[in-house]
Amino acid sequence: MSEIYAPEFLAWWGQQGPQAVARAQPAPGKGRTNANRIDVTPIVRKFTRLKPGELGLNFVISPESARQLLPAAARQAAGYVWPTEDTETLWVQGGNELAVSLNRIGLQVSEGLATLVLQVRCDQTGPVAVQVPFVCGSARQPAGLYTATPRQPDAPPVIMHLWSEPLVAFAWHCLLILVSGAASATGKDLRGNVLVPVNLAASKKGLEVQTMARHHFYGSSGLTAGKQVALPRRSVGEPQP
Repeated sequence: MSEIYAPEFLAWWGQQGPQAVARAQPAPGKGRTNANRIDVTPIVRKFTRLKPGELGLNFVISPESARQLLPAAARQAAGYVWPTEDTETLWVQGGNELAVSLNRIGLQVSEGLATLVLQVRCDQTGPVAVQVPFVCGSARQPAGLYTATPRQPDAPPVIMHLWSEPLVAFAWHCLLILVSGAASATGKDLRGNVLVPVNLAASKKGLEVQTMARHHFYGSSGLTAGKQVALPRRSVGEPQP
């Protein structure tokens, strides 16, 4: 896993990080709490340089922030490794083509449901919106990173018939990169590895992400190579001692 997914995630965390953490904090008493009035500095300091397996910050990606970050996630999901000015990716299947927008992806959220809205176009339909819903966890019913989605997205029949599977896969890849990239921007563990998401919950506030430090068996664990032992030579067919 790379050290950071895209500079856009680091820039977003530097600008919106405190608000994202504040949105995830429970409101004291009754009524709503203004996220801009919560001092999250002690919370952020508490979850720095985590040990392997420790839970990190809990934060919320608002729909507005998601629309800001999804183009970066979509470019990576489409296979772009270097910065590009392309705004669409073209899919080809036999004699059929579908153009998928990389910079106009929306997010709709409700309790336990996150829907990615993709903008696509082909000769038969022109520009249309395709909705791919993901049933995920909620604050009351956490589900880790497990989600469920229909086999076919909400799209015109001509698009649904040919492109259902790649559209669902592309939307899921965008969603996964979105939460992973945002989690990686929050910090690193004691071994220098970026944090990873361990739980995703959807609500009207947005996507709530719980971060965690990787376990020892992943990444730079600091383990050293064992001593090599020379095995005795035997001829082919020689019986074992």
